[in-house]
Amino acid sequence: MVTIKAGKAKPVRYIDPTVDCVFKRILGSEEHKYLTLHFLNSILGLRGADRIVSLEIIDPYNEAAFIGAKAGVVDVKVRDGGGNVYQIEMQTTVRPHMEKRFIYSWANNAVGCLERGTYYSHKKDTIAIWLLAENLYDTPVLDFFLGFYSPKIKQWLSKRDGIHVVQLKNFSENVRLNRAKAAWIRFFREG
Repeated sequence: MVTIKAGKAKPVRYIDPTVDCVFKRILGSEEHKYLTLHFLNSILGLRGADRIVSLEIIDPYNEAAFIGAKAGVVDVKVRDGGGNVYQIEMQTTVRPHMEKRFIYSWANNAVGCLERGTYYSHKKDTIAIWLLAENLYDTPVLDFFLGFYSPKIKQWLSKRDGIHVVQLKNFSENVRLNRAKAAWIRFFREG
C-alpha cells in the first residue's frame, strides 16, 4: 500500500508485518533477536525474575518422527536461556480445524524439549503464541491461554505449557493492556 499526502511530500510506503516473510524477518532473525525478546516478554506479561533475558533463534523445521509422518514448520522458534521453547505464529486466515493445527504444532515442538536419557523432571516448557488476524472463536476476548487444566478437579497439569492466542481483530484502545503488549498488538493489527 502506498499513501501519498497532499503537496510535494514523498510517498510513504508501509510493509504489512503480517506477511510471512516480513513477520519472520522481524521476529525470527538473528539481527532482530532483541525484538523477539521484547515481544515475548510483552505478550506473555513477563516481569522481574520471570523475564526472558536471553534467547537463541532455532531451526523452525521439525523433522518427521518416522517415514510417512507429517513434518512441521513454524514461523518462528526460539529457546530462552533456561531451555524453554517458544513458537510464534502469524495467521492471516483462520482455516477449518485450526485447533488441531495448534495442538499438532505445539506437540511437535514439545517433543524436541527432552533428549533421550533425560529425566521427565528436566522437561522444559513449550509455549506457543498464535497471532490471528481473524477470530478463531466468536468472542470479544482479545487474548487467551489454552492449556492443560481440569475444571473437574481444579488442577493444572502445567501452567506454562500451552498455547496463547491473540485475536488481533478484537484490539481496541479501550482494552486494558500494558503499554508494550498494546504496542505489539497494534503493530501487527495496523502495520
